[in-house]
Amino acid sequence: MLVWMNRNITADNWFSSIELAQELLKHKLMYVGTVKSNKREIPLEFLPSGHKEVSSMMYGFTKDLTLLSFVPKKSKSVIVLSTMHHSEFADQKSNKPEMISFYNSTKSGIDTLDVKCSNYSANQRTRRWPLAIFYYLISVSCSNAYVMYLHKGKLTRFEFMKSIGISLLRERMKTRLQIPNLPDDLRKIISNSLGEEQREERGTEKIQTKERSDKLEKRKNCRYCPYSVNRMAAYKCVKSETPNCLQCSKKLCKVCVENL
Repeated sequence: MLVWMNRNITADNWFSSIELAQELLKHKLMYVGTVKSNKREIPLEFLPSGHKEVSSMMYGFTKDLTLLSFVPKKSKSVIVLSTMHHSEFADQKSNKPEMISFYNSTKSGIDTLDVKCSNYSANQRTRRWPLAIFYYLISVSCSNAYVMYLHKGKLTRFEFMKSIGISLLRERMKTRLQIPNLPDDLRKIISNSLGEEQREERGTEKIQTKERSDKLEKRKNCRYCPYSVNRMAAYKCVKSETPNCLQCSKKLCKVCVENL
């Protein structure tokens, strides 16, 4: 017997829980999904066991929920939770419970999403569960966004996700480029990632360097001399604006300064 409401949601064991199914029912949404065997709500009789026969099934009913334990192979059980099915009904064609047949017929979207998220993922190993959920939400959001993007764009999924990542990091990368002692290899990587936009900004900086003065308003310690020397400098670098003494700097003509 099937009970129909507004919509049905099919999900895998990453999402399924008793609390979720009950919450969705309040919004008139049915739920069908596999459940992990380590959930506290699952009775011991529903867990995998070597004594159970293949193709055997066990049902558990409450007022709104139905729990099924199906044995597809020896010593293995598939546990399914449903708020849509409320009877022990088997599919005559496949000789499987209707809950299993319904889940198999509607899970294609779940499997496709899992493959997409595993191919291009922002996940990192972590023991913090909020961070793990955040990583997964990023992967799912990028996958959904790409589906909408395909109506107008022509980028591949990899290029699309790369462009999103760079757009989120662009302001941070620009800030890091302002660090005077940033390693050259890292500066090159950031510049290549920013591309043409960064090259245009560099051209603007070159124009601005013409108007910059190499003199400090107030004498400061030279950045490159040892601290024990305590050498004060009256000049600064026209590019990074770090104070440096005459021994730690080299003179350039105006033409060379314009070509920096």
